[in-house]
Amino acid sequence: MQPTATHRLLVLADPYGKPSYAPRLRSICEHLAAQGWQVDVYTEQWQPLDFKHDNYTITTIPFYRNREVDWAIKAFWSLLMDWKERHFAREVSRLIAGKQYDAVLCTTFSTFPLGAALQIARQNHLPLIADIRDIDEQAPNSQYQAHRQWWARLMRGWYRRTYIRRRNRVLRQAQLVTTISPWHVEYLKQFNPNVVLVCNGFDKDAFFLTPTPVKTFDIVYTGRIYESELQDPKCFFEGLSLLPEMENFRVVWYTNAEGQERIKAYVKQYGIRCEMLFNDYVNPVQIPQILNQSSMVLVFSHPAGKQGPHGIMTTKFYEALGVEKPVLCAPSDEECLEAVIRETNAGIAARTPQEVAAFIQDKYNEWLTNGYTRQKVNTELKQRFTRQSQAQQFEQLITDTIAPLVSVIVPVYNAVDYLTECVQSLIEQDTASPLQIILVDDGSTDSSLSLIRQFAESKVQARQVMMLTQPHSGQGVARNLGLQHATGRFICFLDADDRLEKDFVSRMLTATISSDVVQCGYRRVKNDGTVIATKQPRHFYQFVSPCMRLYKSELLSDVRFPEGMIYEDVIFSLRLWAKRPESTIIPYIGYNYRLNNVSTTSRVDRPAQRKLYTTIRATQAPLWLKLYTIIRLKIHFLR
Repeated sequence: MQPTATHRLLVLADPYGKPSYAPRLRSICEHLAAQGWQVDVYTEQWQPLDFKHDNYTITTIPFYRNREVDWAIKAFWSLLMDWKERHFAREVSRLIAGKQYDAVLCTTFSTFPLGAALQIARQNHLPLIADIRDIDEQAPNSQYQAHRQWWARLMRGWYRRTYIRRRNRVLRQAQLVTTISPWHVEYLKQFNPNVVLVCNGFDKDAFFLTPTPVKTFDIVYTGRIYESELQDPKCFFEGLSLLPEMENFRVVWYTNAEGQERIKAYVKQYGIRCEMLFNDYVNPVQIPQILNQSSMVLVFSHPAGKQGPHGIMTTKFYEALGVEKPVLCAPSDEECLEAVIRETNAGIAARTPQEVAAFIQDKYNEWLTNGYTRQKVNTELKQRFTRQSQAQQFEQLITDTIAPLVSVIVPVYNAVDYLTECVQSLIEQDTASPLQIILVDDGSTDSSLSLIRQFAESKVQARQVMMLTQPHSGQGVARNLGLQHATGRFICFLDADDRLEKDFVSRMLTATISSDVVQCGYRRVKNDGTVIATKQPRHFYQFVSPCMRLYKSELLSDVRFPEGMIYEDVIFSLRLWAKRPESTIIPYIGYNYRLNNVSTTSRVDRPAQRKLYTTIRATQAPLWLKLYTIIRLKIHFLR
């Protein structure tokens, strides 16, 4: 999928850590950069990055000067005041000053840097995509939040509750949330309904089947070994103890010193006599060869219970799937991982030591016959779990999320004399953010439709011009049609004979951080441009016109103009005010209202007036506001 223009993605990420250095994020960045995207990653400085990233940038920002006293002070202050997020947001804002982006992607295994990402997305009016790889609730005893200091362990509950609350606050405001397992999807939907599953996976260019005869039957484990509440090795070692003595049979471990000591304790406890080989972490580029020369890949898990763990979808499983080696998951998680192992026929999620022993014996016999093992996986499903497929899925999701910042709806009826000036005022807005210009022809009998078609066929950078047509049905119906097709995060209305000031969008956007709707003043102008008067609203209910405002799109999700009725603007505004939106009036004259001979007459027959009053009373607006509106209309009709 080649973008028509260079997209610019700002990525905020938690620290890249050994041994694999965030393979999920790396594959996304490499794919997007290869497709022509500009990708800039900002992360916390933690460990040296010994991998290439020539086609995208990674900037590391230091926070902890050392791992003891400085860590303790800053971690405690961040717990109280969210200092780390504030510091990171401030530094990233300084570094990206003057740069333009289309979206913010934040990827994390816990909470940081979600708060900073939300702040930067708001400041720059960008959509936020939150990629949640792990969450505290999936594992007992906060396994993903291990602390070195004794005082930090004592405050684990407070720490956990605080950061979960901060995470959920951001998730509620994200445009899109992605995560790694079906369990995570269902859990996170309580905070944001727009949650999408993007599974972890393997790099198909590195992990592929290479049948290699080997002299020993090796069960291989690579990576960190967690506490038994998350990964319980007992089932594996009990199964191992049931096996008879087998020649050239080994279990090979690639893990850190702490993990090695834990395994040695289990070996001693269960009296395991087969050969054990212990190695430290290896460079990720060595893993494909190690797995291809293995006879079985070992994955530790733990049965899912009420308190967890849930949704642990380890990368080691996907890598074994890539090289088509038998996967032994012991014990089964009895949840997401077991389901995928069965679906792909990747091996076994063993629930008992007897199943472990039987599976090992079966694959050992296969090795004795062929000199190697191969698991007959579902190759079609296997392709769904490649890093490349994952990155393509992310590209599509991000592209879909990069909607126009503002949708401007312009109903057009016989406005050929003014339409060019109107549309030009939108094209020339001083914001580089994308605008969607929706021109709705309301059955014009002049050449307005032809002019609209010319605008729709023109190619203007960061300006999408959409043409819609309908039989002559009135301005309210035309606006409703435009609302159906609006994809911007903000919406405004502009009449075809009016125009906006060049800085209208940028000025109005500055006030939307804390408001649902922003309103400005307007000037009345003659056809020759002569200014007759300027009007600055004293209160939000002074103007009933839907123009001169910028709305958050979600505010208008269920608000529409009435059809077949006079003064539809009044009803629309009352329906809007019934929702009691957060509103702001800015001291700014940004809308130019043209006086011409085509105007709504104040001579309305009494049945139409009564219908209007009845509709006003039926709205959910405050009673005082309905009375105020009816009185203003009665005075207007008496003129």
